[in-house]
Amino acid sequence: MAAAARRTGEPTPELRAELGAIGRSTEWTVRRAACGTRAHHGAIWVLGLLVAASALEPGAAPGELGAVVKRLAAHRDRGAPLRPSPGSAVSVRYGAAGARGEARAGLPHVRRALDALRIARDTGADESCARLDALLTVMATLQDTRVLYEAGPHGLRRVQSGARAVLDAGGTATRTGREALAAFDADLRAHALSPVGGVPLLAGALYAEQAGTAALGTAALGTAAPGTAAAGGRSAARVRGRR
Repeated sequence: MAAAARRTGEPTPELRAELGAIGRSTEWTVRRAACGTRAHHGAIWVLGLLVAASALEPGAAPGELGAVVKRLAAHRDRGAPLRPSPGSAVSVRYGAAGARGEARAGLPHVRRALDALRIARDTGADESCARLDALLTVMATLQDTRVLYEAGPHGLRRVQSGARAVLDAGGTATRTGREALAAFDADLRAHALSPVGGVPLLAGALYAEQAGTAALGTAALGTAAPGTAAAGGRSAARVRGRR
């Protein structure tokens, strides 16, 4: 997907069609390996768009990639199957944004996850708690079409209110927050709810962070004093070697 984006150079309808074809091929491969889940399906969509966006705008900050994704997702996937998916059918029935709507809005829940990660880390949470809080932040407002499909609006409200309860209790880095998380987990299991829609969006936020860090590192190498990084490729290789 990155190679396709670099080759095209712009978020064109042709690139959108190629990304769709690559994504469907990847989904087929995952299903053939008998390890595919709905979370994999969502991750291919979210990460695929972000990978392409970061290839089109290699210097973009994490929060800026959504604007590129928005331009990409505005184009129709001309090769998409005509038969509606469960997610798209649920989106029509309940007016939920769904995966396409999320992308066309510039992945707002990826931005929310990025903000939640920063806030949690700034308040002293370790990385596991920061990521859990970011996931719960997404779950608290996301119109998860998987939950809507399996449990309707009532099930979605249960998921959203449970996620908010953990955050309102102080987040997963606190004792009360962890107790609320345990109660939320038990409630999800008791009602057989699988709110997986937030997982790809958290993955997208983590990818966007890493892409931004890599861009900053590349910029630093490019501005190094002459003689220390005259051969940019060799300098980059040395940095990678130290890592």
